[in-house]
Amino acid sequence: MKESPSVVWGIGILILLSMDSCSRYIDRVAGENKMQINQGDITFYPDSNILIYRSDIGLKTDDVILKPKPFYVKLPKGIKWYTMTNSTSFLFYYADHQSVIINIDLSDFSTKRDSIYEPAISELAAFINTFPLDDSKYNVGNIRINPRRRQCIVRKDAATILLYNINDNKFDKFKSYLQEFRFL
Repeated sequence: MKESPSVVWGIGILILLSMDSCSRYIDRVAGENKMQINQGDITFYPDSNILIYRSDIGLKTDDVILKPKPFYVKLPKGIKWYTMTNSTSFLFYYADHQSVIINIDLSDFSTKRDSIYEPAISELAAFINTFPLDDSKYNVGNIRINPRRRQCIVRKDAATILLYNINDNKFDKFKSYLQEFRFL
């Protein structure tokens, strides 16, 4: 059975469109695009993303109200999904099970020294288990450590940032961007 050229072209276009829709990134832009989030905004640029987080909603534990800490962070392109929880936990999920996890300690701001290191497997597991997990396909708790990928912890004051399962060819960019993290 011979198909007409218009049917073949139509099928080809449908295949291309379906392949493109499977690789959508929330940060795909040609110029600058600012997206409001609950407590701040994410600005998408052609070469990077900037999250400025600000919140005035305190978290109450027993009789203490913990104030959120506003911050600035530069993130690489290619964000597929993100979540933010309680002004303390921020997850950015990238293609191929790569993730950036930011944990903010609201109770202690000045006792931690800035550092960068490769964590032990036990520390990775403990850190991931402190993150609020859900049942979505982006649940970082279900992502196995890939031994051919890089893991790194960046500490900046009260922030602990985990680079998780980062491809070797992208690791330097992730690391340099996240070293720009700062509290406002």
